[in-house]
Amino acid sequence: HGAYKRDALAIGEKIRKSIEAHAFPGVSAAVVTVSVGIASSTGESDEITTDDLLNQVDKALYHSKQLGRNRVSHYADIGSTAADGQIT
Repeated sequence: HGAYKRDALAIGEKIRKSIEAHAFPGVSAAVVTVSVGIASSTGESDEITTDDLLNQVDKALYHSKQLGRNRVSHYADIGSTAADGQIT
């Protein structure tokens, strides 16, 4: 999982930085930011389901927003109680 996680975090960060640096015509905010949630799977048959993976992505995104937004978070790095909706 390490390579998948590392690559996903790098891509998420590249997207986040690109959006932050882009000048959006007609947008009154000085800077547009984005929060990113990531979860990864090797795709092996004994891995989690697609619904489980999407649930993990959603929790990682919520974690990014809770930390102040404009962040990239991977599900594996958030608190152990994230499964019940509580971020530690």
